[in-house]
Amino acid sequence: MSQSEWNKKGCEKCRNGWLSGNSPPEISVSEERWGTLHKCEYCGTFWEAFLSNADIADSETIKKYYPDAHGKYFSS
Repeated sequence: MSQSEWNKKGCEKCRNGWLSGNSPPEISVSEERWGTLHKCEYCGTFWEAFLSNADIADSETIKKYYPDAHGKYFSS
């Protein structure tokens, strides 16, 4: 991913958090995807993290793999 693509994701605080090892708070776990879902406290962006990377998570991914979080943060 290019730097310009990265700079368009979330906000400066959550991007810097990922880069510094201080990621947004974890809100759910998917054993199926071996991933964790995080939500930025500042901009509200949902991030999905894996062993070596993190990226923005859309509502369909959250609904499918993190149903507990989807029920809490999205209206059906």
